[in-house]
Amino acid sequence: MSDKSGREAHDYDSAHRGGNRFATILLYMSDMDEKDGGETVFSEAWPPELPESERLSLTAALKELRNSGDVSMLKAGSWEEEMVAKCRSRLAVRPNSGRAVLFYSQLPSGAEDLSSKHGGCPVLAGEKWAANLWAWNTPREGFDGSPLKNAARAQGEQQISTGPSKLKAVFKNSGTDPAFRTAELYFDESGYWG
Repeated sequence: MSDKSGREAHDYDSAHRGGNRFATILLYMSDMDEKDGGETVFSEAWPPELPESERLSLTAALKELRNSGDVSMLKAGSWEEEMVAKCRSRLAVRPNSGRAVLFYSQLPSGAEDLSSKHGGCPVLAGEKWAANLWAWNTPREGFDGSPLKNAARAQGEQQISTGPSKLKAVFKNSGTDPAFRTAELYFDESGYWG
């Protein structure tokens, strides 16, 4: 998942500009079959159940993908084809209606968690519906009601208040829903969430 557009740099580095997104909850609202695409791929992480000896390089994954015929509609060598190869070889979560994925973009120390680098796999068949809920570690600027920077305040700009200044979200697992008995939690041995 190379950043050919150069836009990725602004997504995390917020030096002198505010905070970072530290957690994401991705809510799936549609089902995708195994070869339909649409997964969320964590390009720096391997599936936890995949033995190291079975991990594929990107070149091998591309070759396997091309031989499958699953992406004949995509241009060979395109970013979409490369993305599907990563989706088939790296840790990827397939959309299932009602499923949610929670992951953190920062380690407890505040450093960037590189294993959280993710992307949306191309949808090869059907439709994908999903919604993101992002948690930031500081107030977000540029929205109605957001805090003004000191420079704007010095120029006399007024803040527009559009509602409460704080929101509270509570996520509770009662442990009683049988649909979640097989839910899995991924983290590394250091105790940092991935």
